[in-house]
Amino acid sequence: MIIKRFAAALLLAAVLPAAAQEAYPSRPVRVLVPYAPGGATDIIARIVAAKLTESLGQSFVVENRTGANGNIALEATAKAAPDGYTLLVGNVSTNAINENIYREQLGIQPSRDLVGITKLVEIPHIVVASAGFPANSIADGALSVSAQTTNFDLFSIRTRMPSRNKG
Repeated sequence: MIIKRFAAALLLAAVLPAAAQEAYPSRPVRVLVPYAPGGATDIIARIVAAKLTESLGQSFVVENRTGANGNIALEATAKAAPDGYTLLVGNVSTNAINENIYREQLGIQPSRDLVGITKLVEIPHIVVASAGFPANSIADGALSVSAQTTNFDLFSIRTRMPSRNKG
């Protein structure tokens, strides 16, 4: 279902600007992945590229453009011709966080220079610890650690600022 929705959105985005243009895709499409092969983003891109190749009859070629925490692929996508033949399969890091962290270093502004086509997947992130750790929640973990030491770092997503707990 997601592949069909993605293919439809991609076709619509490519065809609407100029109905007189040739059918999309008429040549191979580069799918940039900002990370090394084998990770979640790469695997997702390869699955989607294979399905798009199959359903649209044109090659969607995954190209891993690693480096600079995803910014190399991010900039390559933003600077590519706006014709739908260079796509990026990124994640929250490349598509949102990097714009704020690397504002001075980036030659582009993702929120301005890129447009989202579709959401592919939702991948939960979890916090884990050694099986012997006595905590069953973040709160339990913080209490356990604070009982053992007077100085530890705790990152709060709500405030987005590191807080220092001094026991």
